Amino acid sequence: APPHNCACYPEAKLFGFNALAPLAPTRPIPTKVPEAGRRNKGPAFDTALDPVPSADAAPSDDWPTYRHDSGRSGTTDGPIPADVGSKWTVNLGGRLTSPVIAGGNVYVAQVDEHTLHALDEKTGASKWTYTAGARIDSPPTVHRGRVVFGAADGWVYCLTTGGKLAWRYRAAPIDRRAMAYEQLESLWP
Repeated sequence: APPHNCACYPEAKLFGFNALAPLAPTRPIPTKVPEAGRRNKGPAFDTALDPVPSADAAPSDDWPTYRHDSGRSGTTDGPIPADVGSKWTVNLGGRLTSPVIAGGNVYVAQVDEHTLHALDEKTGASKWTYTAGARIDSPPTVHRGRVVFGAADGWVYCLTTGGKLAWRYRAAPIDRRAMAYEQLESLWP
C-alpha cells in the first residue's frame, strides 16, 4: 500500500476505484517503441516560429508558463500597482488550470471539458478554443509563437498562438486507456 497522501509525496495516493493487475501476456508492452505514427502534422506545421528575442530586448510582462518561467520562480520584475483589481471576469465553468499570459493572450484550460481557451488579455473576449482528446490538467507553455500542452490522452499538442494545430506527438509509448473519473485516459501521464 502506498504511504499516506501528503504534500511531500502526493503522487503515491490512488484516487477513485482502481483495478490493478499484473501484465497480461496477451498484451505485451514493447521494449522498443517505434516512432512511426507518433507525430501527426497539423495544418499549421509549416508555419514559421516567432524569432528568438534578442538578449537586449526589453523585459516582457508576459507570464508564458506555469509559475512564470522555466525556473518556476513565480515572480515578475514588472511593476505592480498599489491598487490591484480585476480588469474583467469570464465564467468558463468547470475546473480550470492556472492561466498563462503571452503576447496579449490569456490561455486557460477547462480541465474536464478538454478545452484550451485563448482570451484577449485586455477584454477577456474569446479569441479561439481548441478541444484535445482528453483532460488538460496543467497550463500550457507559450514559446516563440507556439502553445504547447499535454493532455490525459497521452498526446502533447502544439498550436500556433492563433489556435491552429502545428503538430501533436503521442508521448505514451502505446495507446492504452483506462477509466478515470468517468473519462478514458492514457495509462501513461
